[in-house]
Order: sequence, then C-alpha cells, then structure tokens
Amino acid sequence: MTAISSTKTYSVAEYLRLERKAGEKYAFYNGILEKMAGVTIPHNRISREAVYDKVSFNI
Repeated sequence: MTAISSTKTYSVAEYLRLERKAGEKYAFYNGILEKMAGVTIPHNRISREAVYDKVSFNI
C-alpha cells in the first residue's frame, strides 16, 4: 500500500500568519511546514526571559 502525500506549500507570508495565529512553532523549508515538537510561543518567551534574567545577573 502506498501513502499519497498531499502536502500543501505555503508562502512566507502564509507561514508567518499561521504561526502567529496558531501559537505553535513550525519549521519552514521550501514552502513546506512541519510542526516542531514540544515548542510553543509562550514556552519560547518563558525560556528567553529566564536566559536574559540569568545573563543580567552575571554582568
């Protein structure tokens, strides 16, 4: 049995719009999107703030 792939290709603008609305992160390569495992925008914000807080204490 052969699986048929019906992968939609996206423009950069569509990718950015989708990522803002979805709240999840996607890998974008040649118009194809792949959901990144375990990564959300709120998670990235928390991680970034934690790193900046740690760096600011070392300065």
